[in-house]
Amino acid sequence: QTYASIAAVEVNRQLAMALTADAPIPGVPSTRDDAEVVKGGMEPAATSDVICPFHAGSPNAASVGVIPGDLDPELCSGQQADLASLASVGKNTAIAAAGPASETCCGGNQADCAAGSGGLMRTCWTSFRRFDSVPVFPWVDQVLLGFGQVIFCGSRVTGLLYFGGLVVSDPWLAALALVGSISGTLTAALFGFDAAFYKSGMAGYNGVLVGCAFAVFLSAEPWTFKPLLATIFGGGVSSFLTVAFDAWSDCPAWTFPFNLVALTVLMYTQPMNEIPMATQPASTGWSEVALLDVMMAVCRGVAQVFLATHWGTGLLVLVGTCWYCPRLAGSLLLASCVGLLVAAVLEADVEQAKAGLWGFNPTLTAAAVCTFF
Repeated sequence: QTYASIAAVEVNRQLAMALTADAPIPGVPSTRDDAEVVKGGMEPAATSDVICPFHAGSPNAASVGVIPGDLDPELCSGQQADLASLASVGKNTAIAAAGPASETCCGGNQADCAAGSGGLMRTCWTSFRRFDSVPVFPWVDQVLLGFGQVIFCGSRVTGLLYFGGLVVSDPWLAALALVGSISGTLTAALFGFDAAFYKSGMAGYNGVLVGCAFAVFLSAEPWTFKPLLATIFGGGVSSFLTVAFDAWSDCPAWTFPFNLVALTVLMYTQPMNEIPMATQPASTGWSEVALLDVMMAVCRGVAQVFLATHWGTGLLVLVGTCWYCPRLAGSLLLASCVGLLVAAVLEADVEQAKAGLWGFNPTLTAAAVCTFF
């Protein structure tokens, strides 16, 4: 730890000297120009596109213990002025005490953390986001990305939160969704599809939805064999259909493979015929709906994207989406509220509205519009 601290101090000293005195950093290429950056009300400091030694692509990355792929290139950009001000107030020791830069505040933002400035929240958020940039196990990552891609989120953390939300609603639903993602991803890999296709989760998200649908419509009793086999087969077929549809049309496949697989199976099995018709209980009026009911209905509207009925599922989906893109999460929440409002204006069945059945279509529409337009 002592040697690491000394190395960190030396690297910071060299970088700060180069930024304030226009001197080169040993072993680090520089393309210094006359551009000036004013940051945080400081005097303009000479800055440039210097390769940050804390970035994984830098020649000095090995000397400070940065693992390739650890840091996003954007995390180190634009922070030279921070380091220059850090040197001017003599706070290099604060960084050394915090440990190597690759382990604190995502590299380029050390000055904000050391100075305790308003950038602390931003740097801590960036530190949390590093979880998504550090690979765990390739297959685990790809399967979790399949969950996230259901709502256009390329994040394994988001996928994990989605999966956790399904467990909250129904473990059998979560299990078949997991099987569907594995089936779609494994099929794409075994049949030699483009690696970028399945590594990004694009081969798994339709399988996730296939598993959710079969858990709801084909499972009179949970944990049975037939829905499991149907999910394995349907998840694999959805992967083929996704590739085929992309080859036929310039329009994204989206959930068309899921719809085709699920509707084909449901038309063949006709599971609704086995459900006896029951008289609907008397529905309460909209005037009797409490605020808590409204909040849970909004969350259920988001959860119904995965055919889940628990409000906690929708809450975890919103949290997971916010992790990837807060604006996208906001659009999902707003769309579910709009769906519920339309149900109230049209005086639709209150129980259906409470179950989220008026929210999931607006939610998916908002997700597509927010992502692609």
